[in-house]
Amino acid sequence: MEGKPCTDPTPGVAAEIPGCGCSGDPALPECRRTVRPEDLKRALDARLARIEGQVRGIRRMIAEDAYCDDVLAQVSAARSALERTALAVLEHHMKHCLIDRVRAGQDEIVDELVESLSKLL
Repeated sequence: MEGKPCTDPTPGVAAEIPGCGCSGDPALPECRRTVRPEDLKRALDARLARIEGQVRGIRRMIAEDAYCDDVLAQVSAARSALERTALAVLEHHMKHCLIDRVRAGQDEIVDELVESLSKLL
């Protein structure tokens, strides 16, 4: 099955692998990239900026000898925010990268997904 051209190919390289910036082996470093829509990038960046702020707050709480239970509540909130960020990335991966590559006949992407999920769980 023929792959469709990437929406953001690496300059000078003809892209054929869906969601990838090259036409070569997805295991190569230059092929391990995902073109994300700008609105998704902005949303993920905003989430990560909030998480960054939460972590700075936790550091400050530790420095100021905040009560352990209060620190743990903030750690839990930051961890939950990271998990929601991971879910947003996973959702995009499944709805775009995974589907496109399976349609292109690259069924090994499913093994990659299983490995990624095992790291998250």
